[in-house]
Amino acid sequence: MVKQIESAMTDNKKISVPKGAVDCHMHIYGPSDKYAPATNNGLCSRAHFSDYIKLRNALGLSRTVYVQPSHYQRDNSCMLDAMAADPSQARGIAVIGTEANKAEFIHLDNAGIRGARFSLLFSGCLSLEELEPVANRIAEFGWHVQVQLDGSELPDLEQRLRLLPVPFVIDHLGRIPVTSKNNSAAHSALFRLLDTGKCWVKLSAPYHVSMDPSGNCADIKPLAQHLITAYPDRLVWGSNWPHPNAISNPPDDQNLLRLLFSWCDNANQTEQILVTNPEILYGFAKCA
Repeated sequence: MVKQIESAMTDNKKISVPKGAVDCHMHIYGPSDKYAPATNNGLCSRAHFSDYIKLRNALGLSRTVYVQPSHYQRDNSCMLDAMAADPSQARGIAVIGTEANKAEFIHLDNAGIRGARFSLLFSGCLSLEELEPVANRIAEFGWHVQVQLDGSELPDLEQRLRLLPVPFVIDHLGRIPVTSKNNSAAHSALFRLLDTGKCWVKLSAPYHVSMDPSGNCADIKPLAQHLITAYPDRLVWGSNWPHPNAISNPPDDQNLLRLLFSWCDNANQTEQILVTNPEILYGFAKCA
């Protein structure tokens, strides 16, 4: 059975979320008396596990990939407790470095962790200096590297990512600065990385680079549609709830899901991005 969501777009169509759809990027915070973050951003009072489950049900999604918030740095306990409480099969992306022993990696693997989180934009995640050492450690578990960066840095990092012994996932459409065409050096680097068969891209948080004041991220659509047409088997989608880098003006979560459907040409594409690809990348059981 599919969840029907009324579209706010001008054609007023409905979208049908396929059974088993996965939110591949979100974060859990608090409660602060149990999981106090290193920095106080207010999310511990309004981004609890129960809040997220209500949103997931409202969006018609079924499963989740939990991503360790940078605010908790290398203490993954809040995320792990949420994963354990999830009534559906859960997967996660942890912040864990080479300082951890093998037993800790095994513990996280058994809990459903499938990747290590890197960021070149903010502290609290794994750093660029740790890229190869951590990739070497997680290779035996079949995990992948997840990296968030300024897209303009992609050309400089392309060779390092190519040489990693594990697959890698690039967050938020690469956060490539908007151009009128997909012809910047950053676009070319992203496409070459996708051509390797080791790269995945999250069609998430388009608002990070969009200049469209309407919230429909029209200037992101050419890149999103090109990726969906050229690399439909290398893409996943995430809500990025509760939007920790847009606290003062968070986007509408339903509209973000509608955007995905507006970028896709047909139901086969949306099902591949929301169901089939996450099952492959994160090792979810196939949806019956």
